[in-house]
Amino acid sequence: MKKVYNKEEAMAPRLLRRREVEARTGLSRSSIYARMALGTFPLAVGLGGRAVSWVENEIDGWILARIAARSARPEGVAASCPA
Repeated sequence: MKKVYNKEEAMAPRLLRRREVEARTGLSRSSIYARMALGTFPLAVGLGGRAVSWVENEIDGWILARIAARSARPEGVAASCPA
């Protein structure tokens, strides 16, 4: 029997290069790597040599989590950094 895949399952994840991650998140290069070291940011995927990228869905998920954390915070409570 033939297995049916939806279009999203059949597509490989999109990879984002560092400059695009910086643009989407508003974070600097050093902030991205510092947060990766703390375990509060998605890990990079090595592409070979010094080239790295990030999985688009993981970056989108991180952004949405930051928005959700902001929305869940009581008024007047400042965000903690570097989460």
